[in-house]
Amino acid sequence: KTIPDAIYSPSFYREAVKKPFSSALKYFVLLVLLLSVIQAAGKGKFFFGSLPQTIGNFVQSVQDVYPPDLVIEIKDGKAKVNQPEPYFLPIPNSARKIFKQSGVNNIIVVDTATPFSIAQFEKYKTVIWLMKDKIATIENEGKGEVKLSDLSQVQQDITLNRTMVDNLFSKLSPYIDTIIKIGGPILFVLFIGVLFMGNAFNLLYLLLFAVVIYIIGKIVKFPLTYGEAYVAGMYAMTLALIVVAAFSVLGGFLPVSMPKYLFSALAAIVAAVNLTAAKKAKA
Repeated sequence: KTIPDAIYSPSFYREAVKKPFSSALKYFVLLVLLLSVIQAAGKGKFFFGSLPQTIGNFVQSVQDVYPPDLVIEIKDGKAKVNQPEPYFLPIPNSARKIFKQSGVNNIIVVDTATPFSIAQFEKYKTVIWLMKDKIATIENEGKGEVKLSDLSQVQQDITLNRTMVDNLFSKLSPYIDTIIKIGGPILFVLFIGVLFMGNAFNLLYLLLFAVVIYIIGKIVKFPLTYGEAYVAGMYAMTLALIVVAAFSVLGGFLPVSMPKYLFSALAAIVAAVNLTAAKKAKA
């Protein structure tokens, strides 16, 4: 009943502004939590359908991208490959969006003949460049830093082939499946938290907007203290918050987005209508 009253009920506003601040704050927090859950539920298909499927497809594509005839060996601090060089192992299509901004196209390039240079590394557009006795990797993608390591630091010989990759993914499969199953729900809860914080930020906005409600009270001759105006604002924002949630949930179906000024306009209108009617009823 409080939600409809907060949208329009002059008698409710007459009593609400006199109640303890904690009463209005509790209402606002519960309202914001409810709307955050509703907003998140609107994206539920992504978290419980599309996201797990995308992760599963990505993992499978990473496994499948390793060619069955490719063998990379590191022995006695020296690397070699059984394919013509330079050999490029491209990033799978399912992961290209992740590296789109960085312009990286390859997971690894094996070139044991060309000496290292930053220019050549950038030309290869790769995450890893394996050379004869060194390996270069992207250290900080945002800053374009590259880490160069000596293969002599590798303590034991390594042979990387498709069989080894398949065995590795076979061992990791139970953990990957668990991540896929719980990842969606965990991210869903975190998403609710993010939405809650975004909606709750209006409490800071209300520090300024309470002045508007204070002025409205003066104009309609329903005088309020600043504290009472702040309390009235927590209720007056109800309709605006509901409209924001509706635009969020229906955003993919609506041809227009919510105008930025509409939130403040709705809250001001609700406050003005209720305070005006409350004054008349009191008179």
